[in-house]
Amino acid sequence: MYLELENETIPWKRKVRFAFPSSKGG
Repeated sequence: MYLELENETIPWKRKVRFAFPSSKGG
C-alpha cells in the first residue's frame, strides 16, 4: 500500500480512497 503510494506520489488521493474508503466515507 505505502510502497505503491510512493510510486505515484501525484495520484495519492486515488490510492488513499481505495486504501481507506471508510476515511472518506465512500
